[in-house]
Amino acid sequence: MEHRPNYRNFIISELERRQKKNPAYSLRAFARDLGIPCSRLSEIINRKMGLSQARAANLAEKLSLSPTEKEYFLDLALSEHARSPVVKEMATNRIKARESITTQMGEDEFSIVSDWYHLAIIEYFQLPSSVHTIEAVAKHFGLKTDEVEKAIERLEKVQMLLKKEDRWEIPSENRAATFRSDYKAVHNFYDQLASKGRNKVGAAGKHQWDLSASFIPIKKENSKKMLEKIRQFRRELLAEASSDADRDTIYCLTLQFFNLTELEANSLSELAENSLPQLEKNT
Repeated sequence: MEHRPNYRNFIISELERRQKKNPAYSLRAFARDLGIPCSRLSEIINRKMGLSQARAANLAEKLSLSPTEKEYFLDLALSEHARSPVVKEMATNRIKARESITTQMGEDEFSIVSDWYHLAIIEYFQLPSSVHTIEAVAKHFGLKTDEVEKAIERLEKVQMLLKKEDRWEIPSENRAATFRSDYKAVHNFYDQLASKGRNKVGAAGKHQWDLSASFIPIKKENSKKMLEKIRQFRRELLAEASSDADRDTIYCLTLQFFNLTELEANSLSELAENSLPQLEKNT
């Protein structure tokens, strides 16, 4: 497999993954499951045929890629096959921007941070009532079994999950991650959570969700004190929730605190560093 970015690697990797589970799984069966002729799939893999934007998007969906991987897959295809020079250049620039991030973080870590369900899966396995099967996790979060299986593989690869007999365990209770405010990974992560939150608003039962916004007049130099109070509140809430022996589900808490009246580059960079809450555990 090539080391340079190439969308065909996603296709080949998925075929190898399925063949590992079922040695009798053939290229013809793979093409059938992807909904394309076997001859065309072979031509795509062997560089004899490219992918249009529509076909690339459809194929990314059939491969059960994560949201981040889908974006990357589509950009890789567009950078090679887009008819418009402008579209091709934009896709190439996005790939370069991603590579600058993954060089620092590692591709698996980038994916874990960007897609919300990786962190949710970690928390699920810490519930006393959790069932340690792919199917149970998929049902709990409304995910596809393929999505869960791949997510767990990534988490195991970066040692954020360890398989012991018939259970998954979390190796460290004190992992935290902080990233610069210009990391696309962070933006993707919170965009996904915002979308999940919007879909929950109006759910039956007031205890299921809470949405509020407050506009606070403050002295600018006190902003750091307020940020620390917010973080302290989060830590205390996490500690209280983790001590409940009967916990049986996962909720999401997102907090925002930002200056509405000015966006100075230095202060924004300093204040917008986000410690992802699901990666921060209190012992």
